[in-house]
Amino acid sequence: MKAVDLHIHTVKSISDSQFTFSMKSLIKYVDSMKLDIVGITNHNLFDIEQFKEICNELDIKVLPGIEINFEGGHLLLLSEDEELEDFSRKCKKVEKRIESSSDYIDKDKLVEIFGDLGKYLLIPHNPKKPKVPIQIIKEMDKYIDAIEVSSIKDFLREYKTNNDFVPVWFSDIRIGTNLDIKKRGRIYLDIDNDSLNSIKLAFSDRNKVKLTIDESNSLFPINNESFQVSTGLNVLLGARSSGKSYFLNKVESSNENVKYIRQFSLLDKQNLDNKEFDVRLSNENSIQGENRFIDFKNLIEEISNVDFKKIKKNIDEYVESLLKFANEEERRDVFSKSKLYTQNIYSIKEIKSLDKLINSIENLIINIEYKEIIESHLNIIDLKNLVIELSKLAKSICRENIIRQKANEIIEDVKPKLEVKTISNRIVDVDLKKYLSSQSKIEKFNDICELVKKERTIELDKIGKFTLIMKTGYYKNVSEIKEHAKTSVALADIFKSSYKDGYKYLQNLSEANIPKVDYWKYYVNVKFDIVNEFNLSASGGERTEYNLLNEIKSANDYDILLIDEPESSFDNIFLNLEVNNMVKDISKKMPVILATHNNTTGLSIKPDYILYTKRETTTEDIKFKIYSGNIASKTLTCFDNDDDTIETYKILMDSLEAGEEAYKERESTYELHKN
Repeated sequence: MKAVDLHIHTVKSISDSQFTFSMKSLIKYVDSMKLDIVGITNHNLFDIEQFKEICNELDIKVLPGIEINFEGGHLLLLSEDEELEDFSRKCKKVEKRIESSSDYIDKDKLVEIFGDLGKYLLIPHNPKKPKVPIQIIKEMDKYIDAIEVSSIKDFLREYKTNNDFVPVWFSDIRIGTNLDIKKRGRIYLDIDNDSLNSIKLAFSDRNKVKLTIDESNSLFPINNESFQVSTGLNVLLGARSSGKSYFLNKVESSNENVKYIRQFSLLDKQNLDNKEFDVRLSNENSIQGENRFIDFKNLIEEISNVDFKKIKKNIDEYVESLLKFANEEERRDVFSKSKLYTQNIYSIKEIKSLDKLINSIENLIINIEYKEIIESHLNIIDLKNLVIELSKLAKSICRENIIRQKANEIIEDVKPKLEVKTISNRIVDVDLKKYLSSQSKIEKFNDICELVKKERTIELDKIGKFTLIMKTGYYKNVSEIKEHAKTSVALADIFKSSYKDGYKYLQNLSEANIPKVDYWKYYVNVKFDIVNEFNLSASGGERTEYNLLNEIKSANDYDILLIDEPESSFDNIFLNLEVNNMVKDISKKMPVILATHNNTTGLSIKPDYILYTKRETTTEDIKFKIYSGNIASKTLTCFDNDDDTIETYKILMDSLEAGEEAYKERESTYELHKN
């Protein structure tokens, strides 16, 4: 088994944050991760001289590579180390084409530059971001060796569900002077040599790709010492001050994107009064609330750009000029009688929506990933005919707009010259269509404002026995607005005079210099609440339970979940019925380490792996020993010494039941009460 990391950066590019390469750091990283094969893959460039220096310093296999901006995502392309000059020349062509981080090359250009792609190792980002589109990957499947993921969680999911491509997890590390080994990733390949072809063959058989050296993907290294834990649910046992918190802290500090629910961390939240809890709940869910009103928010943005006062003033000026023009018939001369003298500017037709429609239909036609589903409902020939017809219409409108624009240029050029020569008053230009459209928009906006302000209850999320709900309705007073919008602007007069008139209210808000993005908050009162299974607002104790469940659920956004003694704040029934199920479900997606002294969360949760910490004090030092083993193992083995083992049964009894004698005593007491 060979430890492999094929995604390492040693040169700063336009796609990197600042770092200064350090050979010393590279050697340190390779040694600490015990790597056998590495790939140097800088963004859109290959530094051949630096590569040669790296090869001289490292006594392991080093593959030349490049990370290319490819089809909107990133692609690792690695070569054998025998044709460096040729590889360098090809990479120079990539470098010339990528002048900014947004530039990229397509698959045709990739083939043009590198020729036979089969001689290289190709690993696109997916699901890692920025992703190479899956349809592109499938089109190139005979050249794609693996897909890159960004975490252990993604690796496990893709390994189980993606039968087309094997996942790989690399560090993507910048080897700078201030090296952070926390950012790490590697895989193990079951190969007996380090050639590029051997690696390609290993990627063709997912059974040869592992997370750990023991040829199992059920375990993974939790820190740089390669101490292994289960990819599922780990229960951490040990006496008080035996090193459990020390171990959890070490796991957090040596890994990225870790969710750590510390012991007693929820007590501060428990002690919040109702108002403080409501404020925190509102802050945590403000984005959800805003997303619910995104259409209304966009509508306000559109309506706020309608200056109806100006439009109305223009209408008044038009009517006045029209009357003057009519009353001055006897004064009209050859200049004022010219058609251009009274001609209004032609309006330009908008085709953005038509362009969007055409693009949407074209996407349906060219889509490969969902081709079968699309064609089962829609006739592709009909779609193509529709695109043709809509394209003809778009061209016709464009031609008409060009003619109108030219006509407007003539009108704008000639009309002022006519005005200078005549004594007649000119009819003011007016867009009656714009006036009527604006008036209609305002009327509909007012109607929508009334609908938005109607009281309603919306279920947002269900967590265990609790439901997060959002209540919306109208504001009863200015204080409610200030609480929701978090503003100190004087609103009393505005609220009193115009809150019931949607558009007038909007005008007044605009004059009060309130940011446009916040306008929606001044219309609708949004409140959040937690209700229990009886649809009643959660009590203080129930809110604490909700906090824990919510914290656990939020772990879905992380790669590792750590929980330290949840029994310190909660009863066993809640732990068994609510917490255990949620933790067990999450452990199917990511590694979970749960420290406990409680048999409810220790054994009833049915862990995959047991960890045990033991403190040993000598005259010289304090040492924390860590034992581990499968839940079915008779013994747990010390990480530092394979010969040092502890009986699993004894550890479970001592840690969870206060010893076998105490357990038997409780058992007999329970039997007496039962009978």
